Amino acid sequence: MDYSPYPPPRNKLDLRAVIETPLRVFVWWLGIVLLATLVGYPNVICVTPLVWLAAFQVGKLCVTRTKSVLPNRRMTEAGLAGGIFGLLQGLLFGVIVPFMGANQTDAWTQSIGLILIMLIASIWIGAGLAFLAAYLSETRRGGW
Repeated sequence: MDYSPYPPPRNKLDLRAVIETPLRVFVWWLGIVLLATLVGYPNVICVTPLVWLAAFQVGKLCVTRTKSVLPNRRMTEAGLAGGIFGLLQGLLFGVIVPFMGANQTDAWTQSIGLILIMLIASIWIGAGLAFLAAYLSETRRGGW
C-alpha cells in the first residue's frame, strides 16, 4: 500500500488549464486591438511581436493552475497553452490586417504572406516562451 501524502500523478493533460489560461491572457489584447481599430487605429496590431512576451505569463499561469503533478506534464501543458496563445494572436493579426488599407493586388499577396509568417511565428514563439517560463518556474519550485 502506498501511503504517500501526494495524489497519484494524472495521466491526462489538464485541458482546462491549457485552454483557459491563454484565453484569459488573450482577452486583454483582443480588447485593446478592437478598441483601437474601432477608434481608427488598426495599425496597433503591428505591436504583436511585443505582445508575444505575454506568453511568459501564459506559461507561468498554466504551471500554477494545472492539476498535473509531474513537472514534465506541466511544462508540456504550458507549451501547448503558449501555442494556443500564439495561434490566437496570429488569427487576430490576420483579421485586422485587411483593415489597414491595402487595396492593390500586389499589396494583398504581400499581406497574405505576412499573415502566414506571423501566424506560424506566433505559434512557435508563443509555445517556446511559455515552455521557457514553465521551465524556469519548475526549476525555482525544485520540481525539475
